Amino acid sequence: MSRSANHTVEILALLILLAIGFFWYFGRAYALEQRSINEWVECDVCAGTGMMKCPACGGFGSVEEMVVCPLCEGTGKHQWKITRGPKAPCPKCLGTGKVMGRKTCERCGGSGVVPCVRCGGTGLIESATQKTQGVFMCPSFWERGLAFVGLSIPSNPCPQRLHNGTYPVVHRFLAVRSGGKDVRVLQWGRFICDQDQWKMTAEIEFEKQNSNTVRKCVEFIVKDRFLLQGHLVEPGSNGAGCSGGKSCSMVGGSARAP
Repeated sequence: MSRSANHTVEILALLILLAIGFFWYFGRAYALEQRSINEWVECDVCAGTGMMKCPACGGFGSVEEMVVCPLCEGTGKHQWKITRGPKAPCPKCLGTGKVMGRKTCERCGGSGVVPCVRCGGTGLIESATQKTQGVFMCPSFWERGLAFVGLSIPSNPCPQRLHNGTYPVVHRFLAVRSGGKDVRVLQWGRFICDQDQWKMTAEIEFEKQNSNTVRKCVEFIVKDRFLLQGHLVEPGSNGAGCSGGKSCSMVGGSARAP
């Protein structure tokens, strides 16, 4: 192979590496999508208990069925053959050897209750009318490229943090849930991993209906790429001010321990 051909291969390899690096650096931003999910409400069948009356026994724990006659022990013959004769039928079962009796219900085991068929025993069902608005972090172009070649991507990644310390998913969430009101983040925390979810506490400022400005500490929770919850917490509950603790810092999309 000539020297010019070698240079061509080297230049081509360099361009490929540069393209991959460019795609990796600029293609890791999560596209944010507003989504709504049904809220979980109390099951109307079991009233939130998760248990319902057993339909097989009606809640009694036992059912009526034909059982062996206790008087003749299933023979159907009278016990006193001398006075009644050898072919005299049993007066209780009339010669059938079976009588109606109660037996422990096999479905509920005698308890009279079974798991609710509508909620599966959880006591909660999805409401068809009540919905909660949230923000979903769609897979980035880099993750889609990895999935295209058959590689796995994280199902619950750390939310992306910009170089100025802000989180775009929180900004979008506040815009969605504030109803057009002006909400400002005064102090940013960092998302920390808590089992299967990410938590971050920040201090926000918003205006009430009387035009008074209020400052509150809000904890944001992200699970499975979905920011759906934001609730008030006491200042200093997890560190100095509204934030603190060991966290995962997302700068440009890559996770690193601070």
